[in-house]
Amino acid sequence: MQRALDDDRGEHTGYVAVELAGGREVVLARPSTSRDAIAPAGVELICSYTFDSAAFDAARAWVERDAGTCDVVVIDEVSKLEVGRGGHHAAVEIALAGRALTLLSVRSEQLFAVMDRYGLDEPVASLEAGDPGEVFRLVDAISAATAARR
Repeated sequence: MQRALDDDRGEHTGYVAVELAGGREVVLARPSTSRDAIAPAGVELICSYTFDSAAFDAARAWVERDAGTCDVVVIDEVSKLEVGRGGHHAAVEIALAGRALTLLSVRSEQLFAVMDRYGLDEPVASLEAGDPGEVFRLVDAISAATAARR
């Protein structure tokens, strides 16, 4: 999952990837200091954020490990970056090829682009969630249901 980092005023100061199974976190993005900045090696500037490719590599490694052993793999905030083959793109491909049920969290305006990029046909289940906490509650419910099957 991804979650926003907020400062004392509640403003976003970045995003972290969270490994649900182990609780580890890596900082994926921080606001860029200049839109015209030249990114150092391993860092990509998108919109107003600087993304760390090493953090995406760590998150991909979690997915790669879990895609073969877990019942459910969740990848949050799949969007333009992944459609353009960046960000969590490799992790999404690994998860979709694995045995686990893959849950992709996608903004509604990006759904068809994501479906097209990864060759997802109907049926694709969707859930409109206005509150970000809804996704965490959904993941908890899926986790409980899969645990009950064991």
